[in-house]
Amino acid sequence: MDVGDVEEPAPVAGSRALRACRGEFRFAWEESEELMLEFAAHVPAWRQLSHSELRRHRLLRLNPLWFLCILGCACCILLGHGFHSVFCQGGAVRADEFEVERRARIWWVYCYSGGFVGTVLVDIVALLSALASDGDAEERNRTIRSCVVAILIQLWYMIGDLHLLFRMSRKDTVLMHASAISRVTFGAAFLVTFAIGLLTPAGQAVFHRWAEGRPDPKEGGPPGPPPPRETAITWMIRLAFCLFMVVAYLGYTPLLELDYSDAEPLAQNAAQRGIWKLKVALVAGVVVLAAEGFMFSRGPGLYMLAAQPFFVLGTAYLMEDGRLSARRLLAALSALLPFVVVGSGFAACGPALWEMRRKALSHGAYQDTDLALMPALMKGHGHPGGLGTNQWWDAQHQKVARKDEDIAERDKNILHLQARLDGLEQEALVKDDWCRKRDEAAMLTVAAATAPEKAPVPVVASESKASTEAPGEDPTEATTQAKMETDTVQVDRMDVETADVQAVSKEEGPNMETVAVPSGCNLFGACGA
Repeated sequence: MDVGDVEEPAPVAGSRALRACRGEFRFAWEESEELMLEFAAHVPAWRQLSHSELRRHRLLRLNPLWFLCILGCACCILLGHGFHSVFCQGGAVRADEFEVERRARIWWVYCYSGGFVGTVLVDIVALLSALASDGDAEERNRTIRSCVVAILIQLWYMIGDLHLLFRMSRKDTVLMHASAISRVTFGAAFLVTFAIGLLTPAGQAVFHRWAEGRPDPKEGGPPGPPPPRETAITWMIRLAFCLFMVVAYLGYTPLLELDYSDAEPLAQNAAQRGIWKLKVALVAGVVVLAAEGFMFSRGPGLYMLAAQPFFVLGTAYLMEDGRLSARRLLAALSALLPFVVVGSGFAACGPALWEMRRKALSHGAYQDTDLALMPALMKGHGHPGGLGTNQWWDAQHQKVARKDEDIAERDKNILHLQARLDGLEQEALVKDDWCRKRDEAAMLTVAAATAPEKAPVPVVASESKASTEAPGEDPTEATTQAKMETDTVQVDRMDVETADVQAVSKEEGPNMETVAVPSGCNLFGACGA
């Protein structure tokens, strides 16, 4: 058998897959480089340079950041191309696809869809991590809700990209313009939301909580564990992606210059109508959304939900120059849907849209927590002593509760001692007053006992008195009797004063010893005559 008769072996499947991957990456790299050169061409100093001259420019050719940006866009285009290929949108939208449509499809639709594919994958990892974790229940539920909402929003944008390519393939000017405008309003709505968050207390508290890496503490307890690292990564990716969506205006504006109904698709009249719709939608949506965000930053207002249809109707009237129809109203709703959804969220949730409860974070909560164990918690591992996350935080709560009980018992003892001290002071005042009154009574008694007796006044017997006296009565006996009566009166007065002193001692000093004073004697043992 001749050598020429031997058939060449078919290429191995692995080599074919490798060549396909190389071709796909080469395609993504070239398109990404063209996209970045388009950005560079808008720099005022480089507007006169062509793409080939920009590619050889020293500031770009020797700049590692330039190649890093190209690599990032290439990865997004790869993911987006794969996502749309699943839905049979990996090639040209039509056989007669315009260059404007090709650029919008690859540079913007594939690039943005690929970026959201990456964030959805990271959010799914964070969601699965939260579902499998045994950490704080409140933070776990918060992470699950955040990931679910983020996944739904990103899927919403990706479905919008699918709808845009579908309308381009159908040459539907009205709905294609509305879908392209919704790509721009989507980024504008979330950028306005980000700005409102920076300017309102609720949003500032959320950003502060994420910057600290630790959620809000419970009432009377230590702070909870930090959010998962995957969640923080997704937040940073979303923030960078929202900032990157500012340039969506440059990418989707050329699509608004197309009008499939005219003989000349790129007619000037069509361009003016498309740009006018975009401007009206952006201005009206940003103004209304900013007003709703600041209005409901203090609390929800469900009444604003009823005003959303009027907002769409009025904006559609301006966008279509008064020529309204069911199809044009549907197009306006599609273009304004991001503003409607975010504004309805502000109206329905208020500050709770930021997942914030506005609780004060006390420094004592951090002091009551064992900070030596925080590094292990930040890494997401178990705690020393074989305790899991839930057991460790339960132990910390019990520790704080015991300290609170000790402080309450100490305060109770202090109040009891203070009341006892006040009682002793009052009792001392009563005793001092009683002693003062006793001393005053004793001094009065002594003064009365030691006072000199007055000599009796001699009685001069007058003729009238002598005549009235009974015959045979002795004058000396009368004088003695008068003196005895005087002494009896003095003794009675002393007895009364002594009785007063004893009464005072019984009333004012029940706890003091009373000195029994014999009747007719003073406190110093001296008795009356």
